[in-house]
Formats: sequence, C-alpha cells, structure tokens
Amino acid sequence: MAFLPPPPTRPAAAISRVACHTTTDRFSRRHMTAVVAGGEAARPPAAAAAAAAAAAAAAATTTTTTATTTTAATAGNNTTGTTAVSRRQLLGVVAAAALGVVAAAAPPPSVAGAAEVAVQNPKALDEPLTALVQCRAVLPPIRSYLYAGKWDKARTNVNYCTRVLRLSTNIRLYAGALGGESYYDALDVLSDVMNLTTQLDASAYTAGFIPADDGEIPAEAQKYLEQGLGFLDQVEGLMDELLALGGDNVNRVKAKAKKLPLPVLTEW
Repeated sequence: MAFLPPPPTRPAAAISRVACHTTTDRFSRRHMTAVVAGGEAARPPAAAAAAAAAAAAAAATTTTTTATTTTAATAGNNTTGTTAVSRRQLLGVVAAAALGVVAAAAPPPSVAGAAEVAVQNPKALDEPLTALVQCRAVLPPIRSYLYAGKWDKARTNVNYCTRVLRLSTNIRLYAGALGGESYYDALDVLSDVMNLTTQLDASAYTAGFIPADDGEIPAEAQKYLEQGLGFLDQVEGLMDELLALGGDNVNRVKAKAKKLPLPVLTEW
C-alpha cells in the first residue's frame, strides 16, 4: 500500500498577517507574553524545547527594549512605561514554538530611536496626540481619588478622558497619522484601553453605592478599590506605549497642551 508523504511544514515566517490578526483580536500582547514565558509545560518535549529557546530570544529582546524605553520615557515623557515586543512579533514566536521551529526574534524599534520616528501624516498628528497627552495627565489624580473614596471624582476624570477627549476616536486618528508599523501597534492597544477604562469606571461606580462615612472606605468597598487601582495601572501603561510611538512629537505637543486649561485635575 502506498503512503502519501506528510504535508510540508509551513515556516513561521509564512504565517499571514490575516491569521495573526485573528488571534490578535482575542489576545493582548500581555497575554501573548504570558504564553511565550509560561506555556512550555503544556507542550510535548520537542515543542517545549523549541518554545524555551524562543522565549529566551523574546526575553532578551524585551529586556533590551525595556532598558532603552525606561530611559527615554523618563527623560521625554516623565513616565516609566515600557514598550514590549509588538504583538505581531510575539505571535511569530508563539507560532514558531508551536511548529517546533526556533525563530530568531526580530529586534523591535526602541523608544530611544523614537525621536527619529517617521510620521506618515504630520499635519493630522497634533490634534489627536494633544488629546492623548491630556488624557494621560488626567489619569494620575484618579489614584488619589480612589484612595480617598471620592468615587464620583474618580469617575469624572475617567469619563473626561474617554468621552470629552474622545479617547477611542483619537487613538484611531493618531494611528492613522503615524502610519506604517506604528499604525498597527497603536490599534493593538485600542480595545484593551477602552475595556480597561470601562472596568475602572465600573469599579468606582459600584463602590459609590456602598454606604460609608466621609473619608472612610468600608470593607465592602475595598475590593473595588483594589480593582480600580489595578485597572488604572494598566491603562497608564498602555497610554505610555501609545505615546512612545510618537517620539519627540510628544514633547513638542505636551508643551502646548500644558497651557490649555482643563476643568478636571491633572498631573503632568
């Protein structure tokens, strides 16, 4: 009896962007990082070895990127956010590990070199970037409001960012103005940011219905306080990723944005 030869194994590089974006819609880059870092136990020995090597390569790349990102972000944006390997690169590593192929991790663009970022449509960049910079400044006071049990004030800042500053719309406009790979990197963050801001608002909203004396946070509300702080940390990190894509344009726009009065408390 004649046996058909096994189908050829498709290399990781041949995986189409369409297939990657199908997965991208469901998993954030943080989820994909977790898969790369901790998914070996679920794989057979051969695939686990390949996954371990791929994870090591991704970790080395992420470490280098984190170091340059922290330096640049602290100096330029006065933040400590970091830019990890892009979701498409992580998907490539995961796919290679699943196929038993160790793929060389392509170095992502560092934020240290972001000052030289090429913007596809400079004229369309300033307006959405100004809104994002303002939104980033509106976020830090939320932390103080949550700790103080000032739930309505916390929600006011959240909603000012998402509604008045039109966070979702301006992320899309910002992505379009950036163009190139930065377009996809910005849109990668969009759904996560909007989901997390919704959860942050809901945490403060729910806690506000729990009876309490002024200045006190009852035990029943403690859970929502912790949830809200966690959501806020994630939103700030994602906003830092977005702003890092703008390079030196962020500092230029921020100088002008600081002069614009806002009806909510900000922290630059």
